[in-house]
Amino acid sequence: VSAFLLNRSSDLSFFAVVLRYRERRMTRLIAMQNRRLALVLRTTKVRVWLYDVKLQTVTWMNTNGEMDTRQYLLSDYTHIYTKESFARLKKAIDEMADGGRESIAVELEAVETYGNRDNIVTLSVFRRTKKGAPTVIVGVMADQTALHQQRRMAKDTMLRYQSIFSTSMVDM
Repeated sequence: VSAFLLNRSSDLSFFAVVLRYRERRMTRLIAMQNRRLALVLRTTKVRVWLYDVKLQTVTWMNTNGEMDTRQYLLSDYTHIYTKESFARLKKAIDEMADGGRESIAVELEAVETYGNRDNIVTLSVFRRTKKGAPTVIVGVMADQTALHQQRRMAKDTMLRYQSIFSTSMVDM
């Protein structure tokens, strides 16, 4: 009987060593993936947030790829975006929460006090229940202000050249 217990004890210690090795390997792998995510977030200048459907709260991810400890209500952002933009965002989130869509892109325009920023938010289902209902929606927000400004400037320049060309043709 003692030989059986001794053999059983060595089996358990072997499994404990294997388990500890796997745990350390997974910890290193997760740390490496978090560093990669942080690098992507910093270089692409996008912001990521998670929306909990049940609690109706938003949790932001910082540029290091770590989740913020604070949670915000979606209504906390009504003063940042125009009424139309916020209504589009709320409608898109509600549509996804009801299981209607898998992903949606929404353009948001900030009010003047927040610098008239133009953002595009791409929403996707991040986590589901066993029955397939969305529980967490991920939002990836990219600032499009510079791109929109470049497009406006190009359009203005094109109109200016067009008007100059048109007036010169009339003078001939």
